[in-house]
Amino acid sequence: MVMADKHMHKFVVEMGGIETTVKAMKRYSQEHDGVAASGSGLISAICGYDATTDHKIMDCGAIRVLVQAMEYWPDNEEVQAYASDALNRLALNKVRDVQKKIIDVGGLVALAQARTKHQHDARVNSLAAKAIILLVSQESRSAES
Repeated sequence: MVMADKHMHKFVVEMGGIETTVKAMKRYSQEHDGVAASGSGLISAICGYDATTDHKIMDCGAIRVLVQAMEYWPDNEEVQAYASDALNRLALNKVRDVQKKIIDVGGLVALAQARTKHQHDARVNSLAAKAIILLVSQESRSAES
């Protein structure tokens, strides 16, 4: 998967690209999986840079939209790969609020279902597995505290 360069990342975030992408993904029905794949790809490319961006992604509803896209289009490998990549990058940043949001909106279940459904697609399987491990290990550390 591709991360946006620093200048493009800043431009997309500052110009409201995250919010616009979330609105577009919410507006289209199940027959428009291309919008979900493109939107998931954009979110995947700009997340994971810093805590501020990741909080913005969480606050505007992008995490929920990513999980919903995974649930609505379980057969679309692009949606599953990009959404798994985005959730993995968000989990990697170790921002506890963001990780908790992923878990609260059903991200662990969506990632597990993606792994099961696309077990022969290395992109989906690998990214989903990494995200699950990060989220479960963080959750268990939180429970111990």
